[in-house]
Amino acid sequence: MKSRKILLYLVFCIFFAGQIGLNGASHAQGQIKLRFGTLDGQNTIIGKGQAWYLDRVEELSKGRIKFEIYWSSSLVPPRQLLDALKTGVADVSFLIPGFYPSKLSLQTVGTLPTTYKNAYTFGMALHDLVLTTPAVSNELANWGGVYLTSVAFPPYNLLSKTPINSVDNLKGMKVRTFGGMAVLMKQFGAVVVSIPTPQVYNALQRGTIDAAIYPPLLITDFKFHETAKYLWAQPIGTTVSSLGMRKTMWDSLSGDLKAIFRKAALEHQIAYHRIVQVEGSEVTAKKMLLEAGVKITPGTKEATALINEKAGPIWTDWIKKMEDKGLPGQMVADKFRSLLVEYSKKVPK
Repeated sequence: MKSRKILLYLVFCIFFAGQIGLNGASHAQGQIKLRFGTLDGQNTIIGKGQAWYLDRVEELSKGRIKFEIYWSSSLVPPRQLLDALKTGVADVSFLIPGFYPSKLSLQTVGTLPTTYKNAYTFGMALHDLVLTTPAVSNELANWGGVYLTSVAFPPYNLLSKTPINSVDNLKGMKVRTFGGMAVLMKQFGAVVVSIPTPQVYNALQRGTIDAAIYPPLLITDFKFHETAKYLWAQPIGTTVSSLGMRKTMWDSLSGDLKAIFRKAALEHQIAYHRIVQVEGSEVTAKKMLLEAGVKITPGTKEATALINEKAGPIWTDWIKKMEDKGLPGQMVADKFRSLLVEYSKKVPK
């Protein structure tokens, strides 16, 4: 009888230890270890921007928080990163709202076409929007997550095989893009082609597409500039993603640790802007493009005015779609646009 009790106890211990491993975080010797999943690679500029935040949290926590990082979709595929929070496979995930339009609907406001020029503007606008708007934060909570910080791309430009210096050049051009920017391109007469990013290189090379809309840092990361030699540096839009934590994990943290995550998030916005846009996109990526023989043509006031004019109906359509779902689309769009204006005036030097 005694040996049976011992055996049952050992089985319970093994099962409990396994559950800790399956659910991601562990609390060995007072240190909280968190599994972080992302689709980005460790050496990409976007990956470095994400890593800054994780490193800063570890530093501020004085070692009480430790991240176990799974780069390049090595934890789960990209479109499973949100579900990974709910199942406990991940404790922190990199989340692209456009991958989950039915789950993070209101956050897709950060993918609508705009002509603002800085990652900081987009990042802080979404950051404030989520933290001060329960309708937005509750969407993530419904899927077992809590928002931590935003991850904004610098403005998307147009890489092409032939020169572009006006929206008139877009007519009939086969352009790879997505979301609100796809609607915008159609309004200028372009033929939108929807293909995954890993297929863009070959599509440009074979002429399946004539152009692709990406920020310079992604163009160089994926080496698209080897197949297309013209960049129209006209801001067209962007996409603002985020990092989210498993809600049950967040709820278990002490108040001082939660404050560390929030403090690091504000510092992250400035550091991320420097890493991703000032150094990465504006310096490193554009220098690489020029050295590879890419001709960079600046955007124009005329194109900016036309894009803003065409973007208006796209925002209106987004608002209607949200309202039809019973979501406060008008309020969220108005607030986000107001925050974009506010933070466009506060971009760090």
